[in-house]
Formats: sequence, structure tokens, C-alpha cells
Amino acid sequence: MKTIWKYTFDITDWFTIEMPLGAEMLDVQVQNGAPVLWALVDPDEPIHTYEFILRGTGHTINESNIFHIGTFQIYDGLVFHLFGLL
Repeated sequence: MKTIWKYTFDITDWFTIEMPLGAEMLDVQVQNGAPVLWALVDPDEPIHTYEFILRGTGHTINESNIFHIGTFQIYDGLVFHLFGLL
């Protein structure tokens, strides 16, 4: 049975999150002042390490094997775009 889990992360160019294999990234927003990723997961699946990149508006994106998860504002208006690496 699937459920929705949330994951907080730091504002950094590249990071990983461990979550069940086959996780579907749903949304990214700011909650209580911190960026949060929500994913639909099957808790019975083995844990997998997912890779992410975070870019500010106007910053270069060199990676080609990415998918957009969402855009959020934090710190009084800074805009960031979260991508997963395939």
C-alpha cells in the first residue's frame, strides 16, 4: 500500500535523499521556513538513494538527464527550482 512521505532538505546545489524504490515525487514547497519534498512511496520497497539538483532562477543547468519537480520561494522571495536526476 502506498502512502505520502515528506522529506526536508538543505538549500544546496546537489543532494541525495533515501526513500523507497519507485518513489513518485509529488511537490516541493516551504513548510515552517524549510523546503520540503513530498513523495508517494511504497514503504515495503527497498530503500534507494535519489539524487537532486537545486538551481536558482537565472543559474546554469548543465545536466541533461533531469526532470522538474517543482519551484518554491524562500528567504523573502528567493526562487529555487528542484530537479531530480534520472
